Amino acid sequence: MTDIELLRHTDIYLIDQIFKGRYVPGQQLLDAGCGNGRNLPWFVQHGFEVTAIDNNAEALQQLLAQLPMLNQENVHSCSINQMPFAPESFDHIICSAVLHFAKSDDDFMQMIQALHRALKPGGTLFIRMASNFGMEKAMPVNVTQPMLMPDGSWRYILHQFMLDDLLQQTSFQLIEPVKSTLVMGQRSMATLLLQKTAST
Repeated sequence: MTDIELLRHTDIYLIDQIFKGRYVPGQQLLDAGCGNGRNLPWFVQHGFEVTAIDNNAEALQQLLAQLPMLNQENVHSCSINQMPFAPESFDHIICSAVLHFAKSDDDFMQMIQALHRALKPGGTLFIRMASNFGMEKAMPVNVTQPMLMPDGSWRYILHQFMLDDLLQQTSFQLIEPVKSTLVMGQRSMATLLLQKTAST
């Protein structure tokens, strides 16, 4: 398959990181909340040691059917908070459209800390999640989380003060400016690329 075919369903900002050479074949990569594996074909075909987790067993069956070359022992049915991995196991983690399903502030930070623990120093965490960036009036800070978004869905929303707290409470640092995609009047999706700067 060509790279265009392998990347057909990959998140656009993840493709951006691939084209920038962020990921090197042979590295250990975790997709935390992989779903049916839309972001994994390019990595599997280019020699990465790919591990995938999701708490949706049906989605994992679809993943293995679509990517039979993926080692089944590296596919786990679990949540981010229940990951069975040793600390500092992965060079890179992808967590796309997952963290906005957090049930509370504590649940969100527990997931962040679990991802931080699983990542090697110098490794990167790619996050895509719902935010209020660019839609601050429609989704104010003082609303209880998760909150009702203008598109009618309930999501745990990333606010700027939460990002600031995240960076203060972990050894993560932003290595690129936060990118925000607005679907006008409906939702905002933020993309973050974080690097772990110190050992767990």
